[in-house]
Order: sequence, then C-alpha cells, then structure tokens
Amino acid sequence: MPGQILIVDDLSLSRMILRAKLSSACYNSVLAADGATALALARAHLPDLILMDHHLPDATGTGLCEILRSDPRTRDIPIILITSDTSRETRLAALRAGAEDVLTKPLDETLLMARVRAVLRRNAILHELREQAAPVMRHALNEAQGRFAGKLRIAHVCSAVGRRSCALDAEPRLHDVTMSLPEALGLSSRHQLPDIFLLAPEITQFNGLDPLTELCSRNETRRIPIVVLLPPGKDSLGAMALDLGATDVLRSPLDQEEMRLRLDMIAARKSQADGLRQALGAGLDLASRDPLTGLYNRRRALSHLRDMVEFMSHDNVLPFALLMIDLDFFKRVNDDFGHIAGDEVLVEVTRRMRAKLREGDLLARYGGEEFLLILPRTGAAEARRIAARLCEQIEMAPYPLRSRGESLTITASIGVSVQSKLPSSSGDDVTHRLIDAADQALRRAKRAGRNRIAFRTVSPVTADHVLTGTRSVV
Repeated sequence: MPGQILIVDDLSLSRMILRAKLSSACYNSVLAADGATALALARAHLPDLILMDHHLPDATGTGLCEILRSDPRTRDIPIILITSDTSRETRLAALRAGAEDVLTKPLDETLLMARVRAVLRRNAILHELREQAAPVMRHALNEAQGRFAGKLRIAHVCSAVGRRSCALDAEPRLHDVTMSLPEALGLSSRHQLPDIFLLAPEITQFNGLDPLTELCSRNETRRIPIVVLLPPGKDSLGAMALDLGATDVLRSPLDQEEMRLRLDMIAARKSQADGLRQALGAGLDLASRDPLTGLYNRRRALSHLRDMVEFMSHDNVLPFALLMIDLDFFKRVNDDFGHIAGDEVLVEVTRRMRAKLREGDLLARYGGEEFLLILPRTGAAEARRIAARLCEQIEMAPYPLRSRGESLTITASIGVSVQSKLPSSSGDDVTHRLIDAADQALRRAKRAGRNRIAFRTVSPVTADHVLTGTRSVV
C-alpha cells in the first residue's frame, strides 16, 4: 500500500504543489490548512508522514509537534517541518519538539523526496516488526525494550589518513570511539559493533558514497544507523546518501547542538527497533519451547535434527546419536497421584537430565513423558555412557511430591540410535529412519523389563543391543 502523507500548509498553492509532487511518486495525501484540522486528520488517518509548514494561522509547527508527540496515538508519526525561517533557534526548537527534520524554503525537491523515501522506508520496517510481534510477544517486548534504555555506542569513522585530525575529536561527548574506515568495514564480532556510525566528512570527500553502500550491504553492519557528515561543497550528495541507506545527513559546518539532538532521536528509534526484534526473537523462542519444562518442543527438536542431517557432510558433525527417553510406568503417577504430581515429576526429571548435558547437546520434550536428546559428534560408545548416566541420574533419589506430601521412585528406558555414515538419501528420510530406529530400540528396552538401554546402529551396519547398567542382555 502506498504511504499516506498529511500535508499541512495554510497556502493553497503550496499544498497543491506538494500534493502533485507526491502524487507523481504514487503517494496518497490528505490536506490541512490549519493546526486544528491537522490534529483531527492525524488522529483519524494515522498517516505515515506529516509534512508541515511552521507558520499556520492557529498554531506553530513546533507547537503541533509537541501535541502530536504527547498523544500515544500519534507520537510515532514522523514529522518534517518546512519553514522560511532559517534561524538556528527555530531549527533547534523544532528538533527538540520531535520533528524528524527541518527543511527551509525554497525547497530542494530532490532532497525532500529522498527524505520522504528514507522516512517511509524506516517506518515500513518498524511497522513490519510490530505486526510480527504477535500479542503473545507483547509482554516480552516491554521487557526487551528496557534492556536498550541506556546510552548507545556511537562510532566516528574516519579515513585511515585523516584519523588523527577528525573534526569531531574535539567533541568527544558526541561519540564513544573513533575508528578508521578499514576497521569499520572489518567489524564482525557482535561485541565490537557500535549502535550508530558517523561517517566523517573526509570519507565522502575522498571515497564518495562507496563506504556507505558497503556498510549498508554487509550482514554485520546493515542494521546500524549511519549518519553521513558531508564536506563543504558536497551538499548535492545528501539526497543520494539517503537513497543509498543513510539514516541522516548533516552539512558542514556542523552545529554540535543540532547534531546531539539528531543523534538522540536516532538512538531512540534504534532502541525501539532493537526492542521489537528482541521481543520477536523471545516470542519465537517461546513458541518453540514446552511451557512446563522449558525444553524445546518436538517441532523444534525435529527441525534441529533435520538441519544436522542436511549439513553433516560439510560441517563434519559425524557421528551423532539420538536418544529416545521414556519414563517407566508414568501413567500410574498421573492416575494415582494426579496430574499436578505428574508435572512435578516431569520438571524434576528435566532438571536432573539437564545437569548431565554437554555444550551443544539438545534435549527436547517429545510428548507426554517422552524426551528426545540429540548428541552431535557422539559415537556409539559415548552415547552408551551418556544414556547410562541419564538412567542413573533419573533414578538416583526419590521424587518428593509437594502437592501430596509423598515421594516416588522414577526410572527410565532409553532407546539409542547412532548415525555413523554419511547418508545417501534426503534429510527428511534420514531423520525419519533415526527416529524410527530410536523408537524401535526404546520398545525393545521396555520389552526387556524397563529401566534398560537399547542400542541400534543405523549405519553402516544395523545392530541391536539391550543394556541394563553395564550388563548386556542381548
């Protein structure tokens, strides 16, 4: 859907000119001639952007910005203020009130349209993140946003030659670290990445906009806001920089107070986007976990197993083992003591098994009282030892039932399948065979008397063993 833009100007001709310009780019627009109408339309239509003249018959643009920002319904709508007043005081007042940018008349139409595109592009990303954050994730969003409430890390990027004479080095309060362009392009560790890049004027002077496109295209840095500081005489590059992905552009000579206000606004928006992504990730993780035990659920475990099968040839994860773990006679627990007692047992069994896992092992609740354990880079002998250790861990002490004031002894049967050879069939087929082999082994363990470990090698040779402790019961 094309972006909807609210145009606010008391001059009819100005409104018509802006509307025609936006219509030629296929944007929808609604018009207002005064502040009261603008407020009513903003609340009714919730436009994607407001282009507002500063001098209106019944209000100032700065005053309307403050009203819109104080209303929860309209506080996130970006506002570009248009004015013939070129004074520093007016520009700073507008930015303090929450304006996205202040453009002076006569308008540079190329820069205006680049600003519009940049704002709508950013808003589309935020809107998509909000839509993806389903209601079940909203609580996680509030917690996640709190994690980004602190000061963000700003990196001033200079060319290797001019690094020692960066203009902003005299104003360290505006940035936290200074780095060369090669250093910025070579960043890979998440802990090294800044929250905002400032590209020094000499970057554009000597390298053009190529560094901007490089930073915007690399997976590690593509989500980091970039502010391009234009050198004298290069104002014409501002619109192009915005279209190439810059979050903002500033011209020389730099106004330190204006720059601080703009950086604060960018930091606030980044915190919002990071919070949304954090909440979305938390919600997706929640959807892949069993709510009782906190383990991954069956779907997540099978997906992980398929991935392991698909990539085993070039990730060198062979051999690996699969354990199907079933609590013996668990139905009696629910029947004799109730489902609350059964839940207590499942939670404690999970805690005991987790205590014996290695880094990289994946334990999942497969269903009911069944668990699935995926063991990468684990051969038959090691899988047998791990299975025996889990049996001992599960049985090592009685299970106190807080809901009943009693205790139980719980044992488990385990079926083990091992993949020791690169498969020739698809990942889904191999996954099915591994699950089936572990399930068959589990059934053999139960038929042999429970509290047993049955072992089945899937390849290269199929073989079965049933173990109890360290004794073979073939």
